[in-house]
Formats: sequence, C-alpha cells, structure tokens
Amino acid sequence: MAYEHANVHESHSSSQSTCTSESLQQHADSPLAHDSTVHSSPAHDPTDRFHHSLAQIQHHAATALSRANGADDTYPSRARVLSVEGSDPIGGAGTMADMKAFTAHGVFGYAAMTCVCAQNTQGVTDIVNMEPDFLREQLISVSSDGIIDSMKIGMLGTPEIVDCVRDWLVDLLHDYGRRGLPRPWIVIDPVMYAKSGDSLLTPEAEQELRSILPLADIITPNVPELAALAHAGAHTAAGTGAADTTDTPNTASAPTMPRTWDEAVNMACVVAQDLGVRVYAKAGMFALQASENHAADAQPANSESNATDVCEAESALQCNDACGVEPAMQCNDACGVEPAMQCNDACGVEPTMQCNDVLVEPAALCNEGNPSAQTESPRITTLYGPRVETVNVHGTGDSLSSSLAALRPRFLDWRETAQAAKDWMVGAISGANDLHVGKGHGPIDFTWESAPTSRLFTDEYWGILSQAASQHHDDAHNPTAAQSQQESASHDATAHNATSTLASQYPAEHLDAYVRALIAAASEASDASDRAFFIHCASNVSAQIPAARSHECSSDCQHCIDCSETHSAKACSTISDTLRAIADQHSLGLLAAALLPHVWIASLEFGPTLADSEADELSDITARMAQIANREARLASHRDYQRMINTARELTRLEYSML
Repeated sequence: MAYEHANVHESHSSSQSTCTSESLQQHADSPLAHDSTVHSSPAHDPTDRFHHSLAQIQHHAATALSRANGADDTYPSRARVLSVEGSDPIGGAGTMADMKAFTAHGVFGYAAMTCVCAQNTQGVTDIVNMEPDFLREQLISVSSDGIIDSMKIGMLGTPEIVDCVRDWLVDLLHDYGRRGLPRPWIVIDPVMYAKSGDSLLTPEAEQELRSILPLADIITPNVPELAALAHAGAHTAAGTGAADTTDTPNTASAPTMPRTWDEAVNMACVVAQDLGVRVYAKAGMFALQASENHAADAQPANSESNATDVCEAESALQCNDACGVEPAMQCNDACGVEPAMQCNDACGVEPTMQCNDVLVEPAALCNEGNPSAQTESPRITTLYGPRVETVNVHGTGDSLSSSLAALRPRFLDWRETAQAAKDWMVGAISGANDLHVGKGHGPIDFTWESAPTSRLFTDEYWGILSQAASQHHDDAHNPTAAQSQQESASHDATAHNATSTLASQYPAEHLDAYVRALIAAASEASDASDRAFFIHCASNVSAQIPAARSHECSSDCQHCIDCSETHSAKACSTISDTLRAIADQHSLGLLAAALLPHVWIASLEFGPTLADSEADELSDITARMAQIANREARLASHRDYQRMINTARELTRLEYSML
C-alpha cells in the first residue's frame, strides 16, 4: 500500500496534460504544494524561510489554477470537511462529536456513517455495521455533489468496510488529480483499541486497517494503538532486513505497551518511518494514570535533535519522574508535608503537571522540497499543554482527529495545526466536569468557548454571595460587633444619597480604585445609557474621597492605628490593586463582575438601615449593575465567563473581610 500511496500523489502531476502550464501544474499538485510548509516551519534560517514562502506561493498557484480550470468558480466561506465515522447516541464521540467539533471550528461538515452504535458514557452495548455497498453509496453521494477540502476517517469495524473506504478514497484522489482539484487533507484515527487496551477489531480487520493508513497525511493513535502499529512496524523491519528473523513477532499477538512516555514517542517514530505518515502521539493515557510525561526532554531513538521543538522537562514534572508516582501522593507519603509546599520548596515552581503530546514527521516528508535539510531521522515537535484533572474524556480521540481535519485548511503546516488542535482540546477537556452528562466517563465540552447557557451570571453569583454572607455572619456574630455596625450605619444615613452613604464606609484608597474602575467601565461601554450610569456612580463616589481622606487623618481614626497590620487594611489594598489591574484589561464584563459585589453586599448589609429613598436608589444601582453583568456574561466565552465568576468570588470575599 505504501507504493500505491506514492502513485496517488504522483498521479496529480501526471494527469494534467491538458493544462496550459505543465510545470506550474506539477508544482501545484506536488506534495509540497498540497502541504504548504508542512516540511519547513517559519524558522529563523533564511533557507527555511525561502522554502516556507515558496510553499505558500505554490499553494496559491494551485488554488488559482483550479479556479482557472473551472474546477471551483467560487471561494467558499467555510472549509468543507467530511467525517467517516460511527454514531454515538450520547453525543460525545463518533459522528456526533465530529459534527460538533466541525461547528466549533467554523467549518461545514459532511458525514458518512460506518456503523450505528448503542453506547453511552459507560460503554458500548451493541454495534450494527453498515453494509459496504450502502456505505459506498453514502460516500459517493457526498463526493459526487460536494467538494471535500479535508476529511477525518474513524471507526472502520470490519475488513469489508476498510476495503470499501480505501477503494473509494483512492478513486477520489485520482479523480481530484484528474480534475485539477487540490488534494483533500486526510486525517485517520486508527480505531483499534479502547483506552483500556481492549481490542475493538478482529485480527483480520486490524490487519486490513493498516492498508489504508499510508493514504493519510496524519494519524492519531492512542497509546494501545500506537503500540500495535509499532509492533507491526518492527515485524515489517525484521522481515525485510538481513538479520535473523526466526523470532519475528506475531502481528496478531498482544502488543507490548510502553511503560514511559519516552517509549511511546519511540514507538511513534517507528510508526511514522514505517508508514511514511505523520503521527500525532497522545499522552492522555499517561495523564489518566498520573504517570510521567516530560515533554520529550530525552531524545528518542531515530529522532532529529531540534532545540526549538524539544524542551527540558518541567520542574514539577521532574518530581514526577523522580518519584514515579503522583506528586501529591509521593509528597504526602514520603515527605509528610502538604504536596504543594513540598513541590514549591523542592522544585521552585508551582506543581502544575504537563500533558504534552508530540507530532512525529517521518524523514521522507521532512526532506521533501528542502534539499538543504536532508536527514534520516524523523522530526519531533512537542505540543505543549497542561494536564487537566478529569476522568471525563469520552470521545477525546474522535474530537482531536476531527479538529485536526477542520483546522488544517486554516494553517500553513501540520505543526501549527496540531498545536492549535491541542490548545482547543485543553479548553474542551477543562470544561468537561461542568457538563454533568452521563454516569460514566463524560464527554468534553465542545462549546467551551461559549458562555454557559443554563444559568444567568447572577444566578451563579447569588450562590457565591449567599455562602460568603453566611460565613461572614457566623464568624462575626456577637452583640458588640452587631451594635457597632448598626450605630455606624445609622450615623452615616445622614449622607445625601445612597452612593455617598456607601462611600463613607471605606477608606480613600478603596474609593479611588472604585472610581478608576467605574470610569474604565464607562469608557468600555458601547451603550450611551450604560456610560451615563457608570459616570454618575463615579462622580458620586469621587465626591466622597476628600471626606474619607480627612477622616483617615483625624487623631481618632482607627485606620491610622497600625493600619498596615489590620486585616481590613490588607483587604482594602488587595481590592484596590485588583480593581486597578482589571481596569487595565479593557473588559466591560470583568469590570461589571468586579463592581457588582460592592453594591450587592452594600444592599444586603446596609440597605435595611437606609432611608427609603436611599434604599431605593441603592436597589436600582445594584439591579442595573447585575443587568450589565448578565448581558456581558451571555456574550463572553466560557473562559471569560469563568474569569468573571472568579473575579466576583474573590472580591466578594475581600469585601466581606472589610466589614
């Protein structure tokens, strides 16, 4: 099949005899044009930059030539990506996952279903495979009508289904070459083993699956699949070499699983070299087992030294390497101290674990189109990302492979694409715990870049506020404190409006920070009424700063007595610093989340003691601030929404510590 794969690529240039410029067409349909700068990143070396630019020119020439030939008379607004997969009724894997990932990445998705599964987050109970003839009809229905820019091929459960998809794909590539269409990007997820290591295919189907892999641009095996493919690669090498082959491994036997991440990367190198395709090696299994994954600091065998791609181990992960177990367990058992403290003391860094994947590119592809970089070793690129504490990883393999297919048309090479897919997956996995889908290993959050839709921001904040208020009153509930607070509130009720009444409760530094935040909110607001609201509040608070400063400097001022050592003074300083930092971020959502605790807590704690007109004004201010926070939260990404919630939570804690 490796020979057939090469012929498919070559057919692009050999079948273009009708084109006006044969040389241009050969460039346009060469592997380099198809994979613009796959083989050379935008590095600092002038030669690399030249080849990088040349590949871009060839890529655009190929597109222009296709349009000139009438192959596609419009530039589509979205890449068109095909999923060849099985179903998942719970919605976290298979075709359903692919469609969600396609939408999340802004591409238009096609789908041809290879099987229908009865499964959920707890497992698969039954599978009905499609008849190969019907599957081929699905594939032809798509390819005869729509252009395919990229595709992801996943679950192929039987040898007959593998043959069907492979034969259709070979025909499609020849047809696109004949018509002058750019070759679609091909991502194959070789679904052979579950994360647990359980086989999902018969030995015959597994062997047949290997015949389609050389047609891919990139494959995305999990660790058990990587071991199986490397096992077969070692068998091939042993069978074709001059060495003794009497002990040639049986490809049907269970593959030896890698014990460390370095061993897994070595296996990826074997597979990439054997099949002639890129391999995205995933470290997810090691993360779930809390095993080591140290960013390939020790170069695997047959790999090319690349200082820009391979880094030294993270300090926190060195603890993991040395201990051989989860750092928290090791520190608790061996050191007898809190794990975070031990890791910080020993390593000098926060014990954040990394879960870094790697992209391995075979030497043949690294050398293509770049004569100055001849090498016999594969190129390894480390794809950085933090480890996420979760067991909700249902469908991560499907989601990664479909993300690679969806993102590839937007990026210049596979290395950029792979890191972009990795970054997106980290966010999607980080949001998995909040979905609450299923009783087993739940799915990832495909819409993590959108704010939650099941609740208002103020609904979630009310829970935070209620808990903080309850804690505050439990800690400070005594007659003396309650009487002092009541007397203070009654005394300040003589102020001329609700804003100034509240202002008199705080030191000048605190008020100055709130004025700055209110002015920043006014400058970020696009609505004229919102701007007027923030300016009005800022004006009222600003007017109270001279009085607050004068009060602080009086001889009986409590703020001036050991001010730097009082808890409330430290909280005031922290609030002021936080508000100034948020004001510099130019985010109305963060500003609204930071300002809301101040007015809402004032409504709860001081509102009952105010005159009716002042209480009504304070209520209106709180309601308006909450309305703005809700609106901004609806428009925010999931990450920005969480930043708003975290900001409101922290400032609520600090505000109560000042009372």
